[in-house]
Amino acid sequence: MRLRVIDFGLVPALRSQAVYHGLAKLIDEDSDPILSLASPETPYVCVGRHQEVNKEVDEAFCAEHNLPVYRRRVGGGAVYLDHNQLFTHFIYPRKKAPEFAKNLYPMFIEPVVRTYKDFGIEAVYRQSTTFRSRPQD
Repeated sequence: MRLRVIDFGLVPALRSQAVYHGLAKLIDEDSDPILSLASPETPYVCVGRHQEVNKEVDEAFCAEHNLPVYRRRVGGGAVYLDHNQLFTHFIYPRKKAPEFAKNLYPMFIEPVVRTYKDFGIEAVYRQSTTFRSRPQD
């Protein structure tokens, strides 16, 4: 299977979220999987689909420091992002993805972990116990 890689480079903060959401909307069942790469020009905080912002984020601190808070359409925890980070997303057509997300991640996390180790960063893959079988639309 081929993997299409799209490097968006340094982009506005909101676009660093929009690119992978947009790609997910555009692909069809016959599309190649995509790896998108982007770094936000300015810092922001991003919360997962199922999180309660007021429980996960110090909103007063964010307002005081002009940190926008965006909600993504996928799960996961709250994160701080800035231009020093490379934001990566794998976007898969459903029919080409394994039935369960937990079977997809190890295929792609291993090369990322290996790359971090090559840079001298001690990284490990830790499987989450909160996967859903399919993302919610």
